Amino acid sequence: MKRLKPTIGQIVLLFLWVLFFVLTRVLSALPKYDQLVFVLKHLSYYTFYGLTLMLSVSVLYRILEKEFIKRLFSCKYLNIMTICILAIGLVIITKERINYIEKFETPVLTNCVYYDNLGNMIFDARYSNAVCPTFEVISISNDFVELRSQTTLNGDTWINLDLGQEVPVTIYETIDIKLIYEDGLLTTYQQNLTTAAIVYDIETRYERYSEELYVENTYQEDHFYSVQKHAYQKDVFDNLPEEFSKQILFKEEDYLFNRYDAMRTNEENMEKITISGSREFSNIPQDTNGDEKDVVSLHPIYIEGVDDSESYEYIIDVYGDNEIDDHGLFVIKEDEVLVTKENPRAGGPEVTKYHEIDGYLLLEEHSIYEKDEINRRYFHVDYYKTVLSNELKGISDFNDRRFLLVDELDFGVVIRFYEERVSTSNGLLDNINMSLGNRFIDYRYFDYYSLFETANEESYLIWQQNPLLLRYGN
Repeated sequence: MKRLKPTIGQIVLLFLWVLFFVLTRVLSALPKYDQLVFVLKHLSYYTFYGLTLMLSVSVLYRILEKEFIKRLFSCKYLNIMTICILAIGLVIITKERINYIEKFETPVLTNCVYYDNLGNMIFDARYSNAVCPTFEVISISNDFVELRSQTTLNGDTWINLDLGQEVPVTIYETIDIKLIYEDGLLTTYQQNLTTAAIVYDIETRYERYSEELYVENTYQEDHFYSVQKHAYQKDVFDNLPEEFSKQILFKEEDYLFNRYDAMRTNEENMEKITISGSREFSNIPQDTNGDEKDVVSLHPIYIEGVDDSESYEYIIDVYGDNEIDDHGLFVIKEDEVLVTKENPRAGGPEVTKYHEIDGYLLLEEHSIYEKDEINRRYFHVDYYKTVLSNELKGISDFNDRRFLLVDELDFGVVIRFYEERVSTSNGLLDNINMSLGNRFIDYRYFDYYSLFETANEESYLIWQQNPLLLRYGN
């Protein structure tokens, strides 16, 4: 059998095949969700597979063409068959590429965090059954903002986690947020979250979970005081009540209180800030009636020698004089912030850097070190230079990959978090697993004391001004 020599057209196809093979390898090594790279990569893959099909069909065509001529068959039937094979092949390639992109290349929305125009974190959707609730602006002015989100969700809820038993549920979730400002400072924050659930168990039952957080801040030149009260109540009904999802009014005895206090004094010509506080806990489940409460005093924090407006070095007096206390340092400048924290019993220091972009101090990188100063974990955010450009950017967190998108809103910004579908274990992806039961309110974004503790900083993509430093508005 005489060997078939490649035609000029086949040589050109082979050259293009090699070119696009190399191009797909190069583009696959670039940032995955960069818009231009994403488009070019998948166009290159589609072209590469299309060229593979065309090369295969062209070789098969020449073999069959010779047989058709030998048997005196008309080549028009071969041409029709070739066109049909190419068309069907391209359709199959297109469908498979779309399925691949949906399954492996489309990030899944897992959470949203909301900030006001001053950069204060005002809501984290992890406390909601909605992955990313949409807030309607009820009222907005320079000193007052009122927001509301109303969402209806259908899914499942666990009735016996140990046995893996779950039942269908319909949830009506309402979130109300009110913000009051004075001289550019957040003085009052109120959040009410109502989860009204119809649980389709053996007998349908109606459950309502009501939560409230109320924060009142008092700012003075040498004194800051914050009173934060939170309440929770569960109601179960045999029949569907009127105004099932309506927000309830709590009594004063229903609340648990957190208090934070910072006082500036001058002793022997040395400025000193003393921070104290307390948290109140209930000794019984919050969905039962009772008055058993404990008040726990927080370890005092001392900031001594505040001789400029940038550097704040502090210690947390946990162990008295016999042990090395937790300590840290805030260096706050106009366009950047450096935070160093260390718990001597837990490991080496944590170092966090923030960088100012478009009025926001944004997380640039977060590192944790061993005691021997060998880097244990490196958390780098490479999106901050264009964080407000509405481009999907990546966060590299050790071996994990997460992505985010920042959108501007009438009252501030929302950061939408995405994860790769193949690496996500969030139950909200394939079916909605509702969170019912006691969700004790402990919103970290108003826990000013925890901002001095380790293992918290990387949670904040936007630097949270801490009024306990007695540094306001900048």
